[in-house]
Amino acid sequence: MVYIQRKDEHALETVDQFDTYKEAREMVGEYRMSDPTAHFYTSQRACKDWYEKS
Repeated sequence: MVYIQRKDEHALETVDQFDTYKEAREMVGEYRMSDPTAHFYTSQRACKDWYEKS
């Protein structure tokens, strides 16, 4: 599983998950366009809150 993380000056959060890196990399670009104020990147692990919400 590949996760997309969103990081800004206030918090780090996992915003999405994908089965492949290819899908995740494509969506990172979409997230960056929709919210240029934050840093988006792929990760092999989700943040703690992601597991608690599931």
